[in-house]
Amino acid sequence: MEQHIETEGSKVGYYALMILSGFVLFITEGVSNLSDIKNYPLLIVVGLTFVIQPITAFIYSSIYK
Repeated sequence: MEQHIETEGSKVGYYALMILSGFVLFITEGVSNLSDIKNYPLLIVVGLTFVIQPITAFIYSSIYK
């Protein structure tokens, strides 16, 4: 039970971090058009947050099959 709580808590924390990093990107840049963004490192980090979780879920599901 404790392991399940930790797993679900980490998922919720990851999604919160993903949303907040996107929020920070749009607040700091002050633009609504993605082509106007000049802070490329932050844009890369926000993009990676949307890619990392599905990739790790796929890897773990293939390991435990």
